[in-house]
Amino acid sequence: MAHATRIPPRRSPLAIVGVIAFLSVSCAADPARCGRRGTSAGTGRQCISLHMESGEPVRVDFRITPSGATATNDDDPDAGCGDTQFDRNNCGACGVACPRNLSCVSGRCVREAAFRLTRMDVTGCVLSADHESLSGDDRGGLALGTQRLFYTGDSASVSLNPADLSGIAAVPAQHDAIVSNIRDGTVYGFIDASGVERQGAYGGGPFTATALMALDPVSATPTGRRIALSAPIALGTDAGIYAGWNRIIVHTGTGVPNIGWFHITLPSGAVTPLGAQPAAPNHQGCETWAHWGIAEFFGGDHYVLYASTGYSGGVAGIRRYRIRDGIATTFVPYPNMGDVCMITFSPTRNRWYFHFEGAPGFVTPGSYGEYVGYCGAAFSVDP
Repeated sequence: MAHATRIPPRRSPLAIVGVIAFLSVSCAADPARCGRRGTSAGTGRQCISLHMESGEPVRVDFRITPSGATATNDDDPDAGCGDTQFDRNNCGACGVACPRNLSCVSGRCVREAAFRLTRMDVTGCVLSADHESLSGDDRGGLALGTQRLFYTGDSASVSLNPADLSGIAAVPAQHDAIVSNIRDGTVYGFIDASGVERQGAYGGGPFTATALMALDPVSATPTGRRIALSAPIALGTDAGIYAGWNRIIVHTGTGVPNIGWFHITLPSGAVTPLGAQPAAPNHQGCETWAHWGIAEFFGGDHYVLYASTGYSGGVAGIRRYRIRDGIATTFVPYPNMGDVCMITFSPTRNRWYFHFEGAPGFVTPGSYGEYVGYCGAAFSVDP
């Protein structure tokens, strides 16, 4: 049903003429109306198409101008709505919001793959040898590739055989902003517009990531392949980097203008804001600019898994944080997490990996040094 509403006078009489029409399409009520649907724009005869792939209603607010019609959900008809190719809240046109279980890809709402961990063991875990002589003191991050597991310390980044954590070796360059695609094991580094990787331990000032730089699966040297981000992301202090299934979720940390959560779709590089939160969840901090965890998506919501030690009123264990409303629950309760501040996951080996200097209680008591470890895990994915 369409309702015509008179537009109040504007400062410029030439700015806009016509009406605003509200079109509601409910697939649940009328399945025959699902799929592609167009509505005439009137003046200029421009047509806006809707693409629906769910039973939820979509509302589009059209404004008609002498040059045609555009859709908007803003009270100000002159305001833009960002990237309509990848923004879930403005998919294909301003105001077309994808339902929670759909993502916006090339202006269409499409189904996302559900991915979640269903089990993380804290028994039967395996540790590497102490690698402090190569890596130096603990720092971060941690990323799992197809052939090697990479960790960065104060002196160097090192790689290990993920099968048994043997063969520890320093790699040519130090990588302070590594992350991987859990689905295919591609390892990336965040880089800025000049092609420089995020470097530095504590602080170091804001860094604006504009692309992901693919790294060699053995040496971690740049391969030359880059994925441009559809929007820059400013990364500050105490940021969060979460590897997921064809996705990366980032919390910006503090000290940047737009503090909040961002979703990066892989391999397209599409950036979608997930909401503004004043701080990352109550996690164990690393001795660097960020901490590392695992990104999940299920039930129409984005989640992150991270290590918490219980400091500052937190709950010790592996915690699961729902980004939509900031609710955290305990996935793996454990009273002594040591100083574990970075975790990742291997779907091919059904293991979760972690790094520590001060040992958690589920490994050899009294272990102190620089170690990478793994424990068993399980997951579900619905591609």
